[in-house]
Amino acid sequence: MSRCIANLPQQIPVKWIQDGVLFRDRIPTYKGYRRQFNQILLGAWGIESAYVDAEIIVATWRGLQRFKGIKVEFIQLSNKNIFDVLEKDLSKKLRFEDISIEAILGKYLCNNDIEIIKCLYEKDKINMELLISLISKISNKLVKQEFIKVLVLYEYVKNFLPADCIYFSLSNLYGTGHYLSMNYKIFIRTKSGDIFDIADGGRIDDMVSKFNKVNVLGVCMGIGTTVLSQEIEYEIEDRIMILVEKIDVKIYKNCLELANKLSGYHCSVFEFPYKKIKKFFKHELYSRHHYIIVRLDGSMEYRFSSVALKNKIKSILDS
Repeated sequence: MSRCIANLPQQIPVKWIQDGVLFRDRIPTYKGYRRQFNQILLGAWGIESAYVDAEIIVATWRGLQRFKGIKVEFIQLSNKNIFDVLEKDLSKKLRFEDISIEAILGKYLCNNDIEIIKCLYEKDKINMELLISLISKISNKLVKQEFIKVLVLYEYVKNFLPADCIYFSLSNLYGTGHYLSMNYKIFIRTKSGDIFDIADGGRIDDMVSKFNKVNVLGVCMGIGTTVLSQEIEYEIEDRIMILVEKIDVKIYKNCLELANKLSGYHCSVFEFPYKKIKKFFKHELYSRHHYIIVRLDGSMEYRFSSVALKNKIKSILDS
């Protein structure tokens, strides 16, 4: 997606959702290794606003809640720049090298700030009220500024979601080779009772510049569809197929109007020769469908396994 944005003739604000295979996060200790994901990816480019980040987080949370069987637990906000403003790639060193956080912070921070950072770093997640109280005691202006960026985002998100579902994590340093600063995760509870980060995103402000010389700010959020598909409770929905003997502009327009009236159902339009229609009905792929057959003269036939559903659909279309 970032490559596509880089190749656009004009750099304008873009919001995009895409389903596909993605690769990310090279690990230095494993040569050639790169994780592969099947994901739905939400992204926004060319907009510098924490509100857009919040918009993506909230949209992902609400989207996950719509799946039956999915228990959305909490949101986790992180910012690796809290370390990187002190020393370039310090977050990466802390992630991959066996170094003492106290020793390395001692080069840059006073004892009070070191104690606060250490306290935050040693916890998996921190509630936002505690974070706010600790930030007020930090004296280093650069570090404090990076914490404040987290709070600005938090203020936006809590306008749309319960505040008690939002947490902060300083120990989360995953994505150091991918995200430029902020990182966002959304966790669900699986059927086995485990807590799993089903969605992962953050600031990718330098991603576009890796493909072209242009610099376009960006933020994204990926939802892991492989795991998600294993957790969803499926229900077979009523599928209605509008079969057209021959599609021309007028007939197709009429069929779209029919489909729009049936927006509450999974509805599709398909061209199929009427003389072969019986063979079509017997096909296993379409065994669970109901059919509306549109003839060349505009007349319609209904083939529904449920009389009640047939009458309901006819009532909707006749209204």
